[in-house]
Amino acid sequence: MRQEWSEPDRLRHPMGTDYFRLHPWIGLLSNLPVLAGVAAMLLLALPIFRRRLAEHPVVFIGGLFVVTRLLFLALVVGTLGHVSLDLTTYFETQGRAVLSGALPYRDFACSYAPLFPCVVAPAVMTPWPVLAIFLTFIAFDLAAVVAVAKGADDADEGMRAAWLYTAAPISWYFLVRYGQDEALAAALLAWAAVFLRNGGERTAGFVLGLGFALTKFTFGLAVPPFGLAARSRRQFVLAVAVPIVVVFGLALLAGLPVWRPLFGESVELGFGPSFWRLPVLFTPLVLGRWAGAILLAGLAAAWWWCAGLPHHRRLTAGLVVTGCVFLLLSPKVLPMYLTPFGPAVAWWLAGRDTRGDLALVALLNLLLGTWWYVDAGGVQGMFGPVVQAVAVAVTAAVPIVLTLLVARVVRTEPRRTA
Repeated sequence: MRQEWSEPDRLRHPMGTDYFRLHPWIGLLSNLPVLAGVAAMLLLALPIFRRRLAEHPVVFIGGLFVVTRLLFLALVVGTLGHVSLDLTTYFETQGRAVLSGALPYRDFACSYAPLFPCVVAPAVMTPWPVLAIFLTFIAFDLAAVVAVAKGADDADEGMRAAWLYTAAPISWYFLVRYGQDEALAAALLAWAAVFLRNGGERTAGFVLGLGFALTKFTFGLAVPPFGLAARSRRQFVLAVAVPIVVVFGLALLAGLPVWRPLFGESVELGFGPSFWRLPVLFTPLVLGRWAGAILLAGLAAAWWWCAGLPHHRRLTAGLVVTGCVFLLLSPKVLPMYLTPFGPAVAWWLAGRDTRGDLALVALLNLLLGTWWYVDAGGVQGMFGPVVQAVAVAVTAAVPIVLTLLVARVVRTEPRRTA
């Protein structure tokens, strides 16, 4: 039988909980890139760095992109020999399946939208499929950086936003360290925002509709702020609907149970660094379906607030608040789920241009990058009381910082006058 993964030696160091228990120093060193990314974000608070960045933006931003994406990838995969199981078990397998004529949901398991396997399919045709999948996601990430630079109000603001997005660990750390795909959603949302701001409402809507057919279904949570910011909502809604109706209509005609990933995914309460994590672990909290209702209520409140903003502020502020509320209240969530909202956070930060806001978002990036390690057994006490105390503190701090960020956006955004 032919092996799907031709380089088993790369899986010698899975870098999971057991590995960190045997090699704790590796766990500590693994978090240094998160610290470096946060430090790069904070450089923007220094006047001398801002002058240098203004003089050579392509050199600085391009150099940072190479270091954080390509050199870090060479370290993780080439030196440490770590390859995420998502890449080999899911992405590569799904790409090979569609190339052989198989269909998602019916012939193989898929928790993504119908077209996602087609995104990774070209990569698995290469001699090095996993590396090609990595580079595919990194290419989408580069497209997001370009869109962030183009989507700001002016060139100087775009330069700062591009630096912040490129530096933020939430943008690149989980992409490279764990082979996650959220850069695809980030690029689609960023370019849809660029089109919308330039008057291309139908183009923006089409990109969003296509994105819903290409990525995780949570992509749909970002669409309402676009609809609220659109001047011609009828054209926008029709443009969003066209690719959705075509793709999902054809899937239904082919007999594919497209509803399965929408309703069959786990909604285990407390999975991830949300508000629910610690209450579920340390109290007999049972919410059942109420958890989803609470999330929907929070999102509805965010969109209602967004509708009261001036048109030109609805998109950026609405996306930031939507992302924060989702990460805060979702029954099941992971840190990288905030990545698609990263461009909006960068635009909001660059537009505000205050050290307090920068420090708050940098702290959130630090906590989300660190949480992945401290929750790998630490919060349950597997590494002793000291590590457990640190893990509980980090886990508790994430929803607190998210709440502070939402409050900051809500308090500082101007309200629409009658």
